[in-house]
Amino acid sequence: MASLASPHHAPSSPKSPVFDLWIGSCCPLDGRLARRQIVHMKKIDHGLGAIGLLLLFTILACVLVSWLPVIKSEPPAHTSDWLGFAGGAVGGFMTLVAAGIAWIAVQRQISVQTAISASQNAIQTFNILSEEDRYLAHDYYMCGQVALASDYFTPVLDNWFSQTDPNVIWIDAVKEVFDKRIADFDSALTAFDSATENKSAFPNAAAARHDVVVAGFGLRKAAIAIAGNIKMAKLKFEGGDNTWRDNWAATKATDIRTWIANCKECAAHYRDLIHNERMRVVALKREIRDREMF
Repeated sequence: MASLASPHHAPSSPKSPVFDLWIGSCCPLDGRLARRQIVHMKKIDHGLGAIGLLLLFTILACVLVSWLPVIKSEPPAHTSDWLGFAGGAVGGFMTLVAAGIAWIAVQRQISVQTAISASQNAIQTFNILSEEDRYLAHDYYMCGQVALASDYFTPVLDNWFSQTDPNVIWIDAVKEVFDKRIADFDSALTAFDSATENKSAFPNAAAARHDVVVAGFGLRKAAIAIAGNIKMAKLKFEGGDNTWRDNWAATKATDIRTWIANCKECAAHYRDLIHNERMRVVALKREIRDREMF
């Protein structure tokens, strides 16, 4: 055991029990602390090691460049010659150091400017997406108003047109209600079609929007035709013309229900497209907000 603990017979592995015994014999005050210090020395940071080697190489190069010409020169160089040569070498080295420092500063400034530019672009993109989201929400609401107004015709057709032999009071009440439905639908369709600044620009938006407008105008044309027959039926009834029943029957023959269903279907399709596009826009906004932390 004495030979193993001798300072002249150091074990090869710092993790072995023999190594602990050897450290304890060399440093009786605190063998464990010495062991930890030696193990820690083996874990030198690679980056610091590279910097140290580079610094050592630079000093060695300066010494060789400055001293070798003086020592090996024939005849021996004067002090002024050595100072001039060494000064030039050191001056060149300092110039390189200054250039390196300037390059690092420029790179940091470029990195800062790049980060600022990226942040500004992200904010601008976020604002554009927010504006697009506002347009989509407006179109979604206006298209819903068109669909709702078109559906209001159905109760009138089911309830008010059920009479086969109405009197003039009934016909007049039907005319008033139906004219109100036409006015409401015309207002919703006009607002939807005329809001050009809020028209969405995502793919398939123009075609789907156009389908809603076409179906809406078709429904309005059919509703106006029915309103005209109701008005004629009332006038003929008040004038004693028995052909008023022909006009009343014509109101039922007009194929307005097909236009109602077509208008609602086109509106539902366009609203589905808007919903999907809004989900995409919201996801992009959330991604930008999480990345830029604002």
